[in-house]
Amino acid sequence: MNKNAILSVRLDSKDFEKLEGISDETGISVSCLIRLLASSFIDSYSRTNGKIELPLRLNRERC
Repeated sequence: MNKNAILSVRLDSKDFEKLEGISDETGISVSCLIRLLASSFIDSYSRTNGKIELPLRLNRERC
């Protein structure tokens, strides 16, 4: 994956702390978690013709 776009995102401190906890538990960096969530959302949105479905299916190969 070519990672050349930069996006700054502000998160609620509690959400960021939860992401850090998930990162610690899974061994996946917070940045990678955000990339996984974004790409999974885009895939789901495209696959369902604009319908938003949750939970997302994460593909760890995208990090």
